[in-house]
Amino acid sequence: MRLLLLFLCLFDEPATIDFPSSEIPPAKPVVQSVETFDTEQLYLIQSDSALVIDAVPEGIVNITEVTAGTIIRSRFAGGLQRAETRFVEKPNGYLVEGIAVGEVTLLIRPEPVTRQTQVTRKKLKIIDTVKVDPINVDPPVVKDEVDLLFDRDKADWRNLQRTLSARLKAGDIKSEEDATQWFKTNWYQVRASNWAQLLTKEELAFGAENWTPEKHADYIRRYYDARN
Repeated sequence: MRLLLLFLCLFDEPATIDFPSSEIPPAKPVVQSVETFDTEQLYLIQSDSALVIDAVPEGIVNITEVTAGTIIRSRFAGGLQRAETRFVEKPNGYLVEGIAVGEVTLLIRPEPVTRQTQVTRKKLKIIDTVKVDPINVDPPVVKDEVDLLFDRDKADWRNLQRTLSARLKAGDIKSEEDATQWFKTNWYQVRASNWAQLLTKEELAFGAENWTPEKHADYIRRYYDARN
């Protein structure tokens, strides 16, 4: 049911929610206007009322609730290009952390959630952080489509482990056999979805009536040559 509601939310007409400036006492969630941030930055949302925030698709970001007065030392989306200290000023804070490169839509709803609850959608793009050794400066490593695919697999694998842990503690899964089967089923579905895009590109490049041994060989050789 939860997944069905999330799916339907994506096709609803956009809800109208104003985000007042700091000069006016905000009565609704204040969301930073930044659209893009990297995997070593935090995206901070603050609100006077409690929110339910879901990310679609899963596996791109983690969302952590924080309370008023929390002190956070990090790099922030829209902030300085170095670590800074921020305080959570409102009663309800939410830290969005990118765990994989990609685009995600946040579905933001004030509690309690009802059928009439307005949904605010916020699209974010998470990019990779290029790290440079200050002593041995080498050219930055640019990730290709294979790197990004396996990054997504790793993020989804970790996210499924987190979900399985929560379900075990909640008593939803009561045996090792059920836990194993749950993970195998969901991991297969996630990986199939992740790999579908790459396989579709291959099909368009050299598949079906366009297939020849040379086309196939040249295309997949790119995967090896990108790192050698």
